[in-house]
This record gives sequence, structure tokens and C-alpha cells, in this order.
Amino acid sequence: MDPEYSTLLIDDYVLPNKDASLRSTVADIHMMWMFNSSERTVREYEKIFEKVGLKILRVNAGNVNEEAVLEVRVS
Repeated sequence: MDPEYSTLLIDDYVLPNKDASLRSTVADIHMMWMFNSSERTVREYEKIFEKVGLKILRVNAGNVNEEAVLEVRVS
């Protein structure tokens, strides 16, 4: 990725760090049950991206506990 113009956009559900809605909690349990995975919080995404030299610039979400677009660039 070129730091001057490359942007990674990720469309995913992003959980709040606390007080997730029932819908989000159930989605997280389904991810665990069906795919041995989980929904992630912004903090969890930040940790993942930090390991590979990326940084979240913006999280564009309609509402809390809903689908969001993360805008990520080389840090």
C-alpha cells in the first residue's frame, strides 16, 4: 500500500467496547458457533492493524451496533 493514496475499506459489523445490543451479542454467538470466530470491537481491530503497520482513520457507522465501514491506511 502506498501511504500517500492507498486506503483499505472494510465493511463489517463493529461492536461497541461495552453495552452491545442483544442483536449484536447474538450475532457474535452465531459467529463463534458457526465459524469459530467472533465479531470485533474497534479496539480489537486497532490491535490487529497495529501489528501490520496500519491505522484506522475513521469508522463510518449509521448507528451503534450496526454495520460500519472502517477506513484504514498505512501508519
